[in-house]
Amino acid sequence: AAAGPPDREGSGRPPAPPGGGDPCPIHLLAVLGEVALQGVPIRGVMAVLKLGPTQELSEHATPTPGGGEGAGMFGCGDISEEPVWVLDSNVGRCIAGPQPPRLFLQLWRGTELLGLARIPTPELEPIVGRDLVMGRAAALVSADVQVLATSSGSPLGFVHVELHAGLPEALMLLAGQEMPMETPVPTPPASVSDAPPRPARPGSAGQARPGGAGAIPTTARPMRSGSAGARSAGVGSAGARAAGAGWMPKGSRPSSPSAASSAGGVSDGGVVGVGG
Repeated sequence: AAAGPPDREGSGRPPAPPGGGDPCPIHLLAVLGEVALQGVPIRGVMAVLKLGPTQELSEHATPTPGGGEGAGMFGCGDISEEPVWVLDSNVGRCIAGPQPPRLFLQLWRGTELLGLARIPTPELEPIVGRDLVMGRAAALVSADVQVLATSSGSPLGFVHVELHAGLPEALMLLAGQEMPMETPVPTPPASVSDAPPRPARPGSAGQARPGGAGAIPTTARPMRSGSAGARSAGVGSAGARAAGAGWMPKGSRPSSPSAASSAGGVSDGGVVGVGG
């Protein structure tokens, strides 16, 4: 059989592993949780996390009752539109990435930039990569990221950040987001009013529309402690711990050396510095 055209730089196709398996693109789920600022009221503060050149996650903080004027919760997350790593599907070895090499977190109030943090994107070791190419999700970082004030360079406070890696489907399941049902629903009887209601099939992601075929997605579930990410990496679910039971991604849009650069391991607790 004739060989296909060679990959060109900028073609958008992952590079082929030298003598290995097929390239497996791996995406990133980022979650912003609790925030605590020093001497700055939390009301009106918005976080912006840059996930790529054209993608960002933004959310206003909700004040924490009884937590002080600087305490709040962002409770949001999103999946990267583009792959952050490319792995060899046979052995889980990283052949490209991470890209971007770091994530930029900004805190704003109106048009005023209050603080900044840089979070290095973790490298992936083959022992983690093998789980990822098999469809599991892995928790990479769970840490309090230190934010520096733009006016003085001194510590402004921290934001709890969680980073998870996986295929988009695995990350959406980790976040508790229902996948659309692919199996079409048979067309209902001509007289819907005379027909008994048809229950949704067990395990389906939706139920029949009264007026025709198709599916209505069910309500998104909060993340569970027994999710793929928790089983693979040994940490609690991002939705339950970092953002509360009602958290879900804003959409299915496909810190320091001691934490974010832990080579695919889990970092939990402790304040993470701004990093490189």
